[in-house]
Amino acid sequence: MKIKLSVVLMVVFLSSCARYSAGRQSTEINKISIGMSKAEVIATIGMPSRTSANLESEYLIYNLVDEVDNTNSITSLGLLPPSKIKTDYFVKIQKNKVISYGRVGDFDSDKIPDNH
Repeated sequence: MKIKLSVVLMVVFLSSCARYSAGRQSTEINKISIGMSKAEVIATIGMPSRTSANLESEYLIYNLVDEVDNTNSITSLGLLPPSKIKTDYFVKIQKNKVISYGRVGDFDSDKIPDNH
């Protein structure tokens, strides 16, 4: 009975890891271009994780998977495979056109950029 429970727990653990690593990759943001419409963005990289808006702009926020290189880490000594972390990326839309996009925190800010 303990062996079956151990196997079930291992399968659940591994499937949750697979689901996490199978998320949309941060390289998806490279498919976006300035001037694309909101519909084109969604058709290209899918529905955003969340959205926000103000009177002038709409932000599509995507939680994408970044790979972090462990080879330069003192603690890992290059023995670990790259780590995968989720990072927020944004697409800023005004008048139904993309005017900027990138990682949240780009443009010397810890917030979604605001280009007024």
